[in-house]
Amino acid sequence: NNIEAISFNTLDSALKKDILCLWLEQNQVERNYATIVKCMQLLKQNKNCTYPLKGDFFFQLEYGIATIQRKNLTSSYEKELDIKDTIKILNHYKFYFSKKLPQNNEKYLKLCYNDLKLPFLIRTRKDGDFINMGYGSKKVARILIDEKIPTGIRNQIPLVFDHSGNLLWIYGIAKSKSVVDQKEKGDIYLVCEEAQYEK
Repeated sequence: NNIEAISFNTLDSALKKDILCLWLEQNQVERNYATIVKCMQLLKQNKNCTYPLKGDFFFQLEYGIATIQRKNLTSSYEKELDIKDTIKILNHYKFYFSKKLPQNNEKYLKLCYNDLKLPFLIRTRKDGDFINMGYGSKKVARILIDEKIPTGIRNQIPLVFDHSGNLLWIYGIAKSKSVVDQKEKGDIYLVCEEAQYEK
């Protein structure tokens, strides 16, 4: 769903055009020669910018990562996850619990079943969210900035909370101290698969 400018700029010109055509098509954005040339120019400059596309979309380049965003996209969500549930978020993330270690490239938390405070809550970030790390607590907003996560992606990253409201996981970025502490005695996995799912 995104393009890294530095890697992209090392490619042959024809391949760049093919990649941009496919990228625009996958994001359901009308493509034409002028749009492809403009996106190539912006990626070559590799400076933070936005560029309007056809329809309700815009091209955004931040921290060397290009994304396509929808104008006025409401991407906030809040879903509960219990032990036997499977939930899908943004047609991209699938969360569920498993007793078996994931065999593919799925990301997961190893947790202790007896310490689970269910149901878990998976939602977008809110002002004031923080996570307790081994060295103390840190605001989610600061972590996302430090990790150079583009603005358009920040509000789509799932945050996993236990029933007591403790943030356990900033998906793909940070795990709380309580999760790290459970790793040795963990006997259940909270798994997240990333893919495009049928709506």
